[in-house]
Amino acid sequence: MVKGKKINVVFCLLLIIWMAFIFIMSMQPAEQSSQLSGGIVSKLIAALFNNFNSLTLQQQGEITNVVTFVVRKTAHFSEYFILGIFASLAIKIYESKKYKLKFLFVFLFCVLYAVSDEVHQHFVPGRACRLLDVFIDATGILTALILMLIITHYLKKHKSGEKMRKKKLIEQNLSLFEDLQKAQAELKETKRLLSRNVDEINALKAELEKAKSQQTLQAEEKPTEPMHRLEEKVITTAAIKPDMEYGSKVIGKIVMSAAEYSNKLTLGGDDSKKELVNLILGKTEIAKSEILTVIESDDSFDVKCAKIDQISAVAKEYFESVLAQIV
Repeated sequence: MVKGKKINVVFCLLLIIWMAFIFIMSMQPAEQSSQLSGGIVSKLIAALFNNFNSLTLQQQGEITNVVTFVVRKTAHFSEYFILGIFASLAIKIYESKKYKLKFLFVFLFCVLYAVSDEVHQHFVPGRACRLLDVFIDATGILTALILMLIITHYLKKHKSGEKMRKKKLIEQNLSLFEDLQKAQAELKETKRLLSRNVDEINALKAELEKAKSQQTLQAEEKPTEPMHRLEEKVITTAAIKPDMEYGSKVIGKIVMSAAEYSNKLTLGGDDSKKELVNLILGKTEIAKSEILTVIESDDSFDVKCAKIDQISAVAKEYFESVLAQIV
């Protein structure tokens, strides 16, 4: 708030200084004013008309009059264009609240100053009060005010777009956070099921060993039918190990990849990309949960491997899309 007030004071000072400059320029007698504009006219004629000296005196006079008129009226337009810029900044015409009223106030204020300036020139030796000059001054003021409104409208629209992009990123982050919480719950349930399977395998192995110890250990003797069924159950239940081994390797790769992309985002100790890092970590947990779900499914080993590879590819593609946001 204090910084904004200081900036506003600076614009007010610039406005006052520029008004004083216009007043001083109007105080110059006609002869002094003509000398100032005459120097500019001479340079323009020399730059625009290479054959000026070869023209007749009448032609030279006509060209000089036209260029002098353009230079003087351009000076009027420029003086009040700058006055309009400083006045609009000092009054903060670009603020959304009551900007129409501020626009009208600044325009009338500057036009009245232009009228007073012309009246002032009426009392300066050799100078005149012209309605045309007031019209040109008003045109410069109006152009400045319209330009200020266009620029501020563009800047606000651009800023609004930035806010929308940030809002979208935050919404995406919240959505992923919700997915992460859901994935964590599913992962917890999957771990519980895996733990139960391990306990069942251990129990079956213990039962098998106990049953074997009760049999007559003869090399040629075949296992009894109950013993045979028990061995098959143990083998079937333990068949999850290859799936788990493959899935664990892929999860390890995803975690390593996530760490690599996170390091790229925070390279040099930059903490401004924490939201993007959170997106990568969230996607990592989701991918881990999806892989564990695939492992628990009834699909064949090859189908499970294909699905796990697909999950890994999607995770890597997502990591790259997050990293691309800072490129």
